Amino acid sequence: MMEDHSSMGMMNTNAGMMNELNGKTGEAFDKAFLEQMIMHHQSAINMAATGKTNAQHQEVKDLTVAIVTAQTKEIKQMKQWQKDWGYSTSDTTNSMSGMSH
Repeated sequence: MMEDHSSMGMMNTNAGMMNELNGKTGEAFDKAFLEQMIMHHQSAINMAATGKTNAQHQEVKDLTVAIVTAQTKEIKQMKQWQKDWGYSTSDTTNSMSGMSH
């Protein structure tokens, strides 16, 4: 039952992210895309964070470590672009700090 609820929450989150991009082009698209993708990557990192110790199969352990490594690097790059291009990161930074439990 909990898995179904979690899956629905993830689907709603992804749909919300897509809605944020609808109708946007150029600078508005870039800004919204980076904001949404950083949140999306942070969610993936949060999901994968305990995999190294909690997963049974080595393949899953390795995958979770790879996800954390790759997506952390991508978040760093996207945040740098936000800074370089003068996009406000206050909303993204505040929402991410609350996600790191």
